[in-house]
Amino acid sequence: MRRPHAKPAAGPHPAGSPRSPTRPGWAHRPGRTSCSRRPDRTAPSPRRKRTSGEQTPGDAVDAFEEAIVLIKLLSGGGPPVTYRGDHYRVNRIEPAPVAAPPVWTGSVGPKSLAATGRVADGWIPGHGADWLSERYRTSRPIIDEAAASAGRDPSEIRTVFNFPGRITDRPLPTTRDRDGRWLGGSAGQWIEELTGAVLEHGASGFTLFSAGHGAPDLTLLARWAREIVPSVREAIAKSAPPPPAPPGSTRSSAGSAR
Repeated sequence: MRRPHAKPAAGPHPAGSPRSPTRPGWAHRPGRTSCSRRPDRTAPSPRRKRTSGEQTPGDAVDAFEEAIVLIKLLSGGGPPVTYRGDHYRVNRIEPAPVAAPPVWTGSVGPKSLAATGRVADGWIPGHGADWLSERYRTSRPIIDEAAASAGRDPSEIRTVFNFPGRITDRPLPTTRDRDGRWLGGSAGQWIEELTGAVLEHGASGFTLFSAGHGAPDLTLLARWAREIVPSVREAIAKSAPPPPAPPGSTRSSAGSAR
């Protein structure tokens, strides 16, 4: 696949350019048209005058969103793609035959969080924030609202949490500090906490890193992999509802189908 040539937009889109209400810029494949940055956007928004090469934080987020859209358009095979965005433009580029990998972001600000909801596949909260943090409680609704406005199911945007913590031999009297940040605890406390994060808060995964961003603690990683991860998976599997009974069968109180 040829690499798309990207360049800043030189000005307003040509008159009559097709635009759709859900993604940035516009793109065309035979039988397929996409994008606009905002649901109510039908024309390029006015931009303040600025020196050549200057980019505002808002411009950076817009370019970020266009890039995600373009990556997906140029993947998965199909007819050539023509794309006209404010930041990237390609003309009749043949997509790669393989599907695009899932796109995850570490968005923090409201504008980039909304972009995540519209076009990304997953989100990793910044600053080691977990499912009980204020950052998560105030940020995730922005993603969900933007996803719904773009016609997506908000549950499609998965959340993976990355955070530090120590694994102790004995249970700790408290597993969180005064600010509510996770400190760690015994293997049992870890298992209970992570299982609850999945079942009660919709967590899709976890990444453990060393406290203080220091060198990996091999003992910590070994205990995490051998004691905690398998037990969390087992607990989640046990909590999953049983599969539906085959048509025409009845399920006994012991759970066997007849």
